[in-house]
Amino acid sequence: MKKSLFLFATAALVLASCSNDVTVAENEALAETQGQEIAFAPLSNTPKRAIRRLPVEGTAFPSGQDMYVAAYDATKGADYFGQTTFDEDGSTGLWKATPKKYWPMDATTLNFLAYTGVPSGSYFNATHPAQDLTITLADNTSNQYDLMYACGRGTRARGAAASNVAMNFKHALALIKFTVKSAADYGTSLKLQSIVLDDAHYSGIYAVTHTGWDDAAAAQAVSGSWSSVSTVADVTRTPATADGWDADGNAIVTETAHPVGAGILVVPDDNDSENDYASFTINYTIDGKPYTYTHTPADLDVHQAKKYTFAITMTLNEIIIEPSVTDYVEEGSNAVTIQ
Repeated sequence: MKKSLFLFATAALVLASCSNDVTVAENEALAETQGQEIAFAPLSNTPKRAIRRLPVEGTAFPSGQDMYVAAYDATKGADYFGQTTFDEDGSTGLWKATPKKYWPMDATTLNFLAYTGVPSGSYFNATHPAQDLTITLADNTSNQYDLMYACGRGTRARGAAASNVAMNFKHALALIKFTVKSAADYGTSLKLQSIVLDDAHYSGIYAVTHTGWDDAAAAQAVSGSWSSVSTVADVTRTPATADGWDADGNAIVTETAHPVGAGILVVPDDNDSENDYASFTINYTIDGKPYTYTHTPADLDVHQAKKYTFAITMTLNEIIIEPSVTDYVEEGSNAVTIQ
């Protein structure tokens, strides 16, 4: 149920009054700033892809990844535009809409709500798009979409150039990661095949609340909560040469820690009394013989926007034989007297 409001793309409005034509420019003092486009400036960039399908770590917004934005005109007290796709304009680090979206000509405060990291859908509030979001995340076991959301506020004074709108995106999911190393040099005896995260959740409904969405001065914030959490599955990560291992899926474990895959994005149930996963299982070999080791952490609860890195150290205990001998037992009396 998308709503779109197409904005004026003209640089000026012409008003007729009797015999005098009066031109009202968008910016009375700065003609060169007419047609001020709305642009977003997320924090920095990472390598380009439409949707990463990988965790977004650090503060860099993925270059080339679309964001979906709605806006409310808090000065006028009216919706400005519904879900609109903003993507990176080349490599400028700025996100813009196609066709372009423009600021109103007079002094204006716009409040924005956005989401990213998942395919677009009819998620914005049907009546006031910038008020809230309800996103259905289907089975994310393989997709591994990193759902993020943000709000922003931009204010433009009459006759002034518009500033880019800063948007700081928050993670809706939790991230579980693994690194593995050995406690000592075991040569080529110990090899890692995979790590399996057991019985985590990968789907749910995420509701985003936008505080201050219809106000030009009130504090603005976004928060979200999960419901209908489901899709219990086991997800596997394997060692790869790209992460420093000597082989893909059959790697020698050394004294240097390496990550095992890019991590696993899971849906937290937002209930501290219920576990979010069951355990994780390490699949390895010793001298080519396969074994498994299942570890159950003391705390099986995860939370939104939190990262949990399990730094695993594998220790082999050498087989050492300490020999002894059972002595002969003297049997009977075998004294011999020779005269």
